[in-house]
Amino acid sequence: MRQAEFDRRLTVDDDHFGPVTLSLPGVGGNEVHVGAAALPSAILRRTGVERDHRQAPIGTRDPARLAMYLEGRAVSLTSGRGRVRKASFRVGVHAGGRRYAFMPTSKAVSTLHRDGKMVARFVWTADRKSAAIWSPDPSYVPQAEDAAVGYLLAASFGTGAAGAFSLLLDAVSEIIDMK
Repeated sequence: MRQAEFDRRLTVDDDHFGPVTLSLPGVGGNEVHVGAAALPSAILRRTGVERDHRQAPIGTRDPARLAMYLEGRAVSLTSGRGRVRKASFRVGVHAGGRRYAFMPTSKAVSTLHRDGKMVARFVWTADRKSAAIWSPDPSYVPQAEDAAVGYLLAASFGTGAAGAFSLLLDAVSEIIDMK
């Protein structure tokens, strides 16, 4: 098996889990890793050499070309195409009897839901680090698997998405600026 090539490693200080390392793919790389002493290992691997989605750091949104592992166990992953509608950026994961949904809620923020309940918001900060803001619901206690899944999806697919109206305005602005 070819060694993973990483462009950069970022460390995020999570309020509940301490330092979390995100290893992002380099030019020839095809894997994203999340590692922390308090979290299960998490890997998302892209098959094939070509990148077919330039906005996704993992290089594709095609679930047939992606394999996800938690603590070495394969888990099921679904992904929207990531086009005009925010809903098309949704990513789903089924792991250990739990269902996760990772979806954009604004241009910069995505939320992680477990079994239909919002557990965290993820955002890329100005210094290009992903930060988790855990649910303030007193009945929710952040789980290590939630953090591993959330950080892996944020690092692999990015956070947030512009809505269709915003994209239309950007396109019109580009056309006006060209004149």
